[in-house]
Amino acid sequence: MRSLVLSVCPLLLVTTAMGQGMNPPQSIGGRPKVVPKPLGSCEVINFEGNPMGTILASISSAGGVGPIGVHGTNPLLGANAAVVFDSTNPTGDDLDLGTPNEVFGGPGQGIAGESGPFVNDMPLGKVLIIGENLVDGDNDGLVDEPDDADLIGASFHVDFSAVAPVTVKCLTLLDIDTDRPGASVQLRDHNNTLLASFPIPVVGNNGVFVLDLGNTSGVHTMDVILNGSGAIDNIKFFSDPATIGDTVFCDVDDDGVQDPGEPGIPGVTVNLACAGPDGMLGTADDYTQSQVTDANGNYLFTDIPAPDICEVSVDPSTAPDDKILGRCPMPIATGIDPGEDFLDADFCFITPGEIGDTVYCDRDDDGEQDPGEPGIPGVLVMLQCAGPDDILGTGDDYIDSQFTDANGNYLFENVPPDQCVVSVDLTTVPPDKEVGMCPTEIPVDLHPGESVLDADFCFRDVPGEIGDTVWCDLDDDGILDPGEPGIPGVTVNLTCAGPDDLLGTADDITDSQMTDANGNYLFTEVPPGECLVEIDPATAPSDKVPGMCPLIVSVDLQAGESFLDADFCFINPPPGCIGDTVWCDTDDDGMQDAGEPGIPDVIVLLLCAGPDGTFGTADDYTDMDVTDAFGMYLFEGVPPGECVVTVDVTSVPDDKEVGMCPTEQDVTVLSGEAYLDADFCFRNRPGEIGDTVFCDLDDDGFQGPTEPGIPGVTVNLTCAGPDGMLGTADDYTDSQVTDANGNYLFTNVPDGECIVAVDPTTVDGKIPGICPTSVDVDLMPAESYLDADFCFVEPAELGDYVWCDLDDDGMLDPGEPGLPGVVIHLLCAGPDRVLGTADDIMLSTTTDMGGFYLFTDLPPGVCEVAVDVGSAPEGKIPGMCPLNYTVGLAPGDSFLDADFCFVNESDDICLVIIDEDTIDNGIISIIAAAASHGVQDDYLVNDDRPTEVGNPPLIWNELFPGDIVLLPGGEVDDEGIFALPEDTPWSLADYVAGTVPQALLDEIEDVMPLRDQDLVRLIGLTCTAVVYDSDISMNYEPIQANLQGARYGLFTFTVLGVEVPHHIPEAGSSSSLYSLWFRVEPPMIPTINFEVTVRDHEPDSIQVTRAEMSGGHLCVRGVANHSPGALMTVSVDGDDAGSLLAVDPFVLEFPMTWTGSFYEALIPTTSDLSGRRLKISTDAGGADNIYIGE
Repeated sequence: MRSLVLSVCPLLLVTTAMGQGMNPPQSIGGRPKVVPKPLGSCEVINFEGNPMGTILASISSAGGVGPIGVHGTNPLLGANAAVVFDSTNPTGDDLDLGTPNEVFGGPGQGIAGESGPFVNDMPLGKVLIIGENLVDGDNDGLVDEPDDADLIGASFHVDFSAVAPVTVKCLTLLDIDTDRPGASVQLRDHNNTLLASFPIPVVGNNGVFVLDLGNTSGVHTMDVILNGSGAIDNIKFFSDPATIGDTVFCDVDDDGVQDPGEPGIPGVTVNLACAGPDGMLGTADDYTQSQVTDANGNYLFTDIPAPDICEVSVDPSTAPDDKILGRCPMPIATGIDPGEDFLDADFCFITPGEIGDTVYCDRDDDGEQDPGEPGIPGVLVMLQCAGPDDILGTGDDYIDSQFTDANGNYLFENVPPDQCVVSVDLTTVPPDKEVGMCPTEIPVDLHPGESVLDADFCFRDVPGEIGDTVWCDLDDDGILDPGEPGIPGVTVNLTCAGPDDLLGTADDITDSQMTDANGNYLFTEVPPGECLVEIDPATAPSDKVPGMCPLIVSVDLQAGESFLDADFCFINPPPGCIGDTVWCDTDDDGMQDAGEPGIPDVIVLLLCAGPDGTFGTADDYTDMDVTDAFGMYLFEGVPPGECVVTVDVTSVPDDKEVGMCPTEQDVTVLSGEAYLDADFCFRNRPGEIGDTVFCDLDDDGFQGPTEPGIPGVTVNLTCAGPDGMLGTADDYTDSQVTDANGNYLFTNVPDGECIVAVDPTTVDGKIPGICPTSVDVDLMPAESYLDADFCFVEPAELGDYVWCDLDDDGMLDPGEPGLPGVVIHLLCAGPDRVLGTADDIMLSTTTDMGGFYLFTDLPPGVCEVAVDVGSAPEGKIPGMCPLNYTVGLAPGDSFLDADFCFVNESDDICLVIIDEDTIDNGIISIIAAAASHGVQDDYLVNDDRPTEVGNPPLIWNELFPGDIVLLPGGEVDDEGIFALPEDTPWSLADYVAGTVPQALLDEIEDVMPLRDQDLVRLIGLTCTAVVYDSDISMNYEPIQANLQGARYGLFTFTVLGVEVPHHIPEAGSSSSLYSLWFRVEPPMIPTINFEVTVRDHEPDSIQVTRAEMSGGHLCVRGVANHSPGALMTVSVDGDDAGSLLAVDPFVLEFPMTWTGSFYEALIPTTSDLSGRRLKISTDAGGADNIYIGE
């Protein structure tokens, strides 16, 4: 398959003869070339057309791409040793260079070429080797009998420079059978930088391998370093098409270079024109393209024929309206070479800028326009920007000017970005303004699109001054008299309205001065407007207080005014006093609230610094006082200055402790001041509350020596808060969990009314005992109350059974069924353990489907349990059992003997009708079998087509007396358990119909289905069931087996219970049904007196002999001469009198409907019917042939 060898460069891992995996090709320097364009056509260098022995220096590809330089290096020779070798006709002994291998009919010999990954199965033709010599004995220009050199240093150099760059795909290696270090293929770019290196595998003697060179692009040279013998062939590469790109961008800084963050401009048209065949741009044969920049401003022209001269330009009209060309060159001309990616053809646009903004009155002279500082209208502002020469002051400068508007604003728009200067004409500024903190000339380096709106100029109002003296007013008349000295070192503060002309706002101008040795001060540079001059009394000497002079002077200062009448006076001070209260802080909040009392007889100490203002010196002032009955104290005659008031904590009552207030206070007393806030508070010492949650085994409410504590129980504490009332928002709350011994303890409890409550939900498996679940505690200060105990007991339970007492003996016998749905009432003594009081516990429950009930979690004590007779099923009345019990329960008792029994109200045997589909669908399982059972089958769904496809067989067990069976009640139209209506002697006494009366059986009218819980009324009854088919005919072999051979007839059962809906076998049609548990009884026929109705055409009675009736059942078969639908009635003489009278008790009157040429009925009995008389009547004329027998 030579085509595979010549055209495929597979990507695979080559395994050498030593079993070592080859390394994949490596990228050199981390810079594989990414070519953003499709590869050109694949070119192949082979050596066909060159005679064997040719020394090859240049070659073109099979597609004519060239010239491509070739040089072979033999370290022992000084000349080019690249020699053409004919692999299909190897010379000399070089059969290992032959192709294909001799196994495939060629001249090649060598085990590697015979099979395996390096199989040599196709002829390569001419290949290139490194000649071991260059002997040309016959001077024909060809090497005689060329052979490959097996030398270290043997290599090929392939030079693609004339067609570079190229993308190299692969080459074919032959007979590389020496594993020498450095054997590789190395690919380099135009700077001789190594792009990639690929190790040469050892392919073995006569083996062939195609080495994948990874489609390495940007290649200018390739070195094949063999370092041994071998040959190469089929060098595959691609010519690289040229591309030109790449961005049209917004040059934010107008430097002609796209910097990070400078966005591309989408939607701009870029045009390309390249010289055509005539080599001249602008002629008719030019090659042209157009591109529109993408969302990032990028464009790319691909597949450009090369080499060529091209020019790229942008269409400015397609740029956004707010953009103009920037500093980038346009158009861009470039020469393009094959495979070249010229991605520097960028174009830039810029946005013109604007300069503004305000000339204003700087009221606070801070160089910033604050709120309320107004603009100055009518001032001339001038703009000058460098022109195209980028030099200010030359003839091409851009010049503009504007006058400020009514708000002092100006704006120069559409300003070309460059170096600019904005200046103000001072001659146009109002005369009451002067230059302030702002410059009068502002340089602006305007960038493209920039909006410079901070070229502001400010002027201030001409300032004034305010002064002048602070003195000691010896006669306290408020007038500075001769000889009254100034007071040095006093701080005077100045506040003037700011730009908003309003005092007391955020922009007010403030200043501060300190009086000199003569008491003088002076504020200069004060802006005109409303000002306040204020003395700081705290900075006056401690032995001075303000006199009759005001402490604040208001001045409406005019521009340039000197106001020197803001004087202030002080006088020598009178003494003061300090108080006031030591109190009990009941809520410990550090504040004396209403109702918190003072503490009497507490000692309070006073220490004041003397005239020297220093504590601990001889002139200190001291005093002591004791609180009165209201906790109040007062120190009078206290000299002004620094003082310390201290409470003597040793004099505080023992039930009090230090609270939130400090025990020492620093007080600065002013002259004549009454300081009455030196208060001290103490809180009541907290108490504690505990102690045990225990299991009260004897339910006496006291923890005995052996009664254990209960761990892990949550106890909650709530105490009245500061308002002294429980249940308000300021209540104090806490929570504890009992330890391993059932103990708990609340500490730091405030005195007052508290409630301790146990959380019963945290006590597992126990209920509250006789102890209360909460305790009220009126806790005194520091009291330890450890009697808040709680007790729990093991809960009791009481049950258990309500049943149908079939033999009415008051004893529960085996097989007597429970009654579901019966209501049981319970009354138990409450926590006071006395029955009949207000805390009694009243509960009710209903017996489950099995007749059981159970009351749980009952407290110990006396309980009364009673049955609600009215809730018993229909037809059930109380039996011999008591209707109530009185029970004394101890902790943990389980009393399960409170049983109640009912009996059937009537001893009549009930007659019900069971549709055959109920049997088909319902016999779930035989719970208890009386005998060995066989199995038979039946078909479901369409009874008149029992073998039709889709009617699967249903497997049945035979039934025998004593079997206990589960049978579902009726729910759908063709199945169910039915009772005859009340006017039929065999109906249930006091029968209550189901939810929907239905006449579901063909010839029995007004039949009511027993549905769901209506079945409960059958519990305890022994019923005779008529199995009846409401459909057309069907094979009743299963019923025949179940009912001892009768084809249609009766079977008897005792109802044991009713079960809730359950799963029905998949073959049946029922869904969720209530079901009967019943026990199969020996068959019996009820003896009931009733009047026989004799129909028309009644024949004579027929006598049956004993011999004919020994089988215990009667078979009546009739052949009719009339159409289907006629009735025949068969009656059996009940008293064996031999006559049929109106008063005779009859076993059964069974109406039969003719369905064709005959009808057959089976009547099972409990006694021999031989000798009895039968009475047969029909409603049709003509002769009826009747057959009677077994």
